Amino acid sequence: MSALLKRFDREIAAITLRDVLAVHGIHGAIYEVDGTYEVHVRERDLGRARELLVGLSQGQLESGGSAPQHAAAESAMDLTKMGPVTIALLAISIGLTIYTGYGVNERAAPFHFAAIVRVGNRILDLDGFAFLREPWRLITPIFLHGNFIHIFFNGWWIKDLGAIFERVFSPLKLLAFTLVVAALSNAGEFFIGGTPLFGGLSGLLYGLFGYLWIRGAFDPYFPVRLRRSVVVMLLIWFIVCAVGLIPNIANWAHGIGLVIGMIWAYLESGDLSRRFGRPRRARRSSRGR
Repeated sequence: MSALLKRFDREIAAITLRDVLAVHGIHGAIYEVDGTYEVHVRERDLGRARELLVGLSQGQLESGGSAPQHAAAESAMDLTKMGPVTIALLAISIGLTIYTGYGVNERAAPFHFAAIVRVGNRILDLDGFAFLREPWRLITPIFLHGNFIHIFFNGWWIKDLGAIFERVFSPLKLLAFTLVVAALSNAGEFFIGGTPLFGGLSGLLYGLFGYLWIRGAFDPYFPVRLRRSVVVMLLIWFIVCAVGLIPNIANWAHGIGLVIGMIWAYLESGDLSRRFGRPRRARRSSRGR
């Protein structure tokens, strides 16, 4: 259940208060009602939010004063600061990619999804169920990258999306999310896509993207809204790869990661309970971070 904290005539004031609340760990939602902008918080946070509001000047909020703006800037900075799991994902990817000669030398064999017997570039035999004996194979393909551009592109997005996910939730949840998405997207790429050699963080990348996109779209209390430009860019890249304009792409890993992230986010967004459990509230303000 949510409760009204403050009503403003200007949307920027409501956005500023929402961001100040986020700095203090309180998730706020903005609703547009009859030309005004209402900031709502969960009922359990209402007392803390009111105490915080007392310490703020309404004039600063309405005029965009320096103190709330500074707090909002801190919120944005905090969300993009990498945590230990994000750093580990990047470090392991760089280390294993270099160690395995971009995933193609003989040292790469234990890290592929399947146990592969080959002579040169010719595959003589492969065992797609090797993960039953060596379970790390379900995960380790995400750390192998085929070239510098591949690891740079994936690493850049993981640096941002992984950091946001880890800061909003916890390192433990990002670790669990990574293990689930990696295992399912890798298995899907091998068993459905029929690809014997593949790798990269892009399945996880699209899982994180799908989660943050859908959670922000359906959960009014979620503190992150991906920019439209980010959503459009990653969806266009997904389509470009899927139709074959870019060769040698693990498209099944992309797609499975994206679907897992979207479903996971929607189930945690609370939209089902709000939609069917009680009347829907007024329209949320469309502007986001």
